[in-house]
This record gives sequence, C-alpha cells and structure tokens, in this order.
Amino acid sequence: MIEKAVETLKKGGVIAYPTETVYGVGADALNQETINKVFKIKERPENKPISLAVSSWKMLQENAKINRQQIEILKKLLPGPITIIAQKTSQVPDRLTAGSSKVGIRYPDNKIATEIISRYGSPITSTSANKTSHQPPVSHTQIGIPVDHIVEGGTTPIKTSSTIIDIEDNFKILRRGPITKSQIKKAIWN
Repeated sequence: MIEKAVETLKKGGVIAYPTETVYGVGADALNQETINKVFKIKERPENKPISLAVSSWKMLQENAKINRQQIEILKKLLPGPITIIAQKTSQVPDRLTAGSSKVGIRYPDNKIATEIISRYGSPITSTSANKTSHQPPVSHTQIGIPVDHIVEGGTTPIKTSSTIIDIEDNFKILRRGPITKSQIKKAIWN
C-alpha cells in the first residue's frame, strides 16, 4: 500500500492519502509539473495556494522559516490537525503558494501519511482530495477526483479539515477546525 504510493509519487503521479482530518491529494510539492496536476485535478483557481505535508521537524524547517520560540510552541501542537502558515524557504515553488511569500504546512498525525512522505523523502501536497468547493472526503470511498493511486486508510478519525493558524501573526486562527483557540493559547503560554 505505502510502497505503491511512493512509487506513484516517484513517477510524477498523484495519490489520495488518509490523514487524521480528511483525505488529501499528494504529489511532489516541490515539482512544478506535479503541482500543476493537482491544480487541474481539483479545478482549483490559480490564485489559491496549496499547502504541503511533511513527516519530520527537519523537513518542516527546510520549507518554512521558523524561529526557536515558534518551534517550541509548535511541538505542543504538532504532529496534529493543524496547518501552519509561515514564511517559505527558497526551495518552495511560487506555483505552490500562488506567488505568496508564505506557505501552508501540515505535519499530520497519521502513520500512513507520514510514512509515505518519509519514504518519498520530500514534502507532498496537502490539500483535500475533492474538487474545489466540494465536501472533503473522510473515507477513500468518497474520493471523487481522478488520481493515479488511492491509499485506503479507512475513515479519518477527526472528519473535518485542519485548523489553520498564521504563526507570523501571533498564531492567529485563519480557519476554525479541531484545534481550538484555547488549545493554541495553552501551547503558547505553558
């Protein structure tokens, strides 16, 4: 299951994979061609960025400029159902971020997702496995977009999209999700 997903990614393909929140669409997040495939499959507007998913703190820091204090706070929240918005590093393509200097990053709390990313050795795209504005799938049976391989991981435990926070703006919540404002405050102050 995981090997087939990694092989698909290595061949420039697109996969659907489980996370703890919803199923995601995965392709090489640092490759212009595969990013273009994800935009096309999702029918996503060109000006709407796509996040990337990582499998380690090292990979996170290779793709986002994060200071020590931010890391200490994030270690209380990640891996988990949160997407952080941070300044991107030079290796992150403008195409992924729709020209923004910031990037969205997920460090999922799902062994299948992190194993795929780890074995692939590079971040993959992290956007829900549905057409833009459609309901995100919480089971592999709900995936309604054409991908090269679907990784079956059952029903996702959280069944809702991740919380999005901007770590450059005092960990401000940009999209509500499973992680609450009080949980974020607790991570900051404890």
